[in-house]
Amino acid sequence: MVKATSYHRLLRYIRRIEARAMRLTKKAKDEPDPDKRRLQATAAVKLFETARNLRDSASSQERSDRWKKKAIKYYELDDEIKAAQPGKVLVHNQVLHGPRTGSGVGGFRAWEDEPLAHYFVCSCGWRQDLGTHYRVKDDPLQGALFKKQ
Repeated sequence: MVKATSYHRLLRYIRRIEARAMRLTKKAKDEPDPDKRRLQATAAVKLFETARNLRDSASSQERSDRWKKKAIKYYELDDEIKAAQPGKVLVHNQVLHGPRTGSGVGGFRAWEDEPLAHYFVCSCGWRQDLGTHYRVKDDPLQGALFKKQ
């Protein structure tokens, strides 16, 4: 049996908040008094926002826990970056970089990891000599920070 981590406990708490928000939403629909209906609807919206914020922080906490647990190590500035080992992929973050930027320059980071769902094939032109590489998927700008070739 899998031990419930703080992440899983937090997810259960978030689901309870969302369920309470749904109950409030249904209750507001049936409320004849417009002032009470508005108050209940506002409370439901606040609960949904709270749940969303908690879910966002929980997912980022879970990712940071995974990094600590696996002890993923960034390439350092003076490391020679080579093609990824079998079963691993070369990944970088979304920081502005050029075709030969080294890991550690201006916040740009590269590392090797197993293929994960939030990595996707990147076409930024960085280190084409190493073949296909990946980028973290949760970049809100979807590549707008990459320099044009």
